[in-house]
Amino acid sequence: MGRVKRPNVKKETWDVAIKTNKFIRQNLFLNTQKKKMKSLKIRNSRKIYFPIYLMVILLITLIISIKLLGLNLNILAFGGAAIFALISFGATEIHRLGRAYQITPNFLEHTQGYLSKRIKKISLASISDVDLKQTLWQRIIKFGDVHVHLFSEGSLVHVKGINKPHEFIEYLEEMISLRKRLEQGGTLK
Repeated sequence: MGRVKRPNVKKETWDVAIKTNKFIRQNLFLNTQKKKMKSLKIRNSRKIYFPIYLMVILLITLIISIKLLGLNLNILAFGGAAIFALISFGATEIHRLGRAYQITPNFLEHTQGYLSKRIKKISLASISDVDLKQTLWQRIIKFGDVHVHLFSEGSLVHVKGINKPHEFIEYLEEMISLRKRLEQGGTLK
């Protein structure tokens, strides 16, 4: 692409026009890049409640087996088992909904609570390191814990029991590097 031919105007006026045009293009670019940087919101995985779900399924299977074998089942025992199953499923879901994590273009947010909320915002610029903790069982069913270390000594954010923690870490690292490049006036590659 060739150079733009300067019209018959004063040099100062032309220089101001060029600088203004460059400033507008840079701001449009930054705004476009910020729109591309979407946030990621996740909750605890239901996989961490697997032992509770398994216990409830075994209890229901036992009750069905007793009924199929024609054995008598006390109505109180049946009612207790049904109430236990409902409370177990409800409590695990309520616990899961009370905790959320979100990566935005500027922050890692940790939200806790149901009626009253506690939100902890961690600047992406303050994150020094990210670790993944997974047991063998967690690796098999693809969930785990992520430890986010901050530059301030001893500070740690524990992102507990999330699905696909590798993808969470990759997204977090990508957002940190994009933020650094945009702050330095660079471009996205």
